[in-house]
Amino acid sequence: MINQWALFSFFLFFILTLIFLCEVSYKKKLLSPQIFRTMIHSLVGIGVSISPFIFESFFQPIFLAYFLLMMFVNQFFA
Repeated sequence: MINQWALFSFFLFFILTLIFLCEVSYKKKLLSPQIFRTMIHSLVGIGVSISPFIFESFFQPIFLAYFLLMMFVNQFFA
């Protein structure tokens, strides 16, 4: 069985890398903002939606949701 924290770290790394790459590409104006927004929402949404079925405990998906929510709140109120 896969270590649950290693899988959590992979999910978190994937999401943060995706956001970073889209931000860099957006600043270089490689594609339109709508394409980046759609891509991030689709991939992150799929990953977060299947996370309760992959993890054995509910702690990791809840922590992942809390972390992403705090990122959103920080960006929204900053």
